Amino acid sequence: MGLKVKCGEEFSATVKVTETGTRRLVVGTVLTLGTFFLVGSCLYSLYVKDFSYMATVWGILAPIYGGIAAFYFSSQKAH
Repeated sequence: MGLKVKCGEEFSATVKVTETGTRRLVVGTVLTLGTFFLVGSCLYSLYVKDFSYMATVWGILAPIYGGIAAFYFSSQKAH
C-alpha cells in the first residue's frame, strides 16, 4: 500500500543520515575519556590511600554514564 501523490509529481528523496555516526563518536569519546579518568583516579587513590579522588570523579561520571545508558537502553525507543 503506497502513497499516491495528489498534487504535483512524484520525486525521489534521499536523506543522508549522519546524526547516528556523530552521536556514536561523541558517546564513544565521552565513555573512553571518562573511563580513562576513572581508572587514573583509582590508581592515584590507591597510591595516596585516600579514595576521595575516586569518589569525586565517580560523582561526576555517574550521572553522565546513567544518561547514556538510559538513552541507549530505553524501552520506549522507536525501533
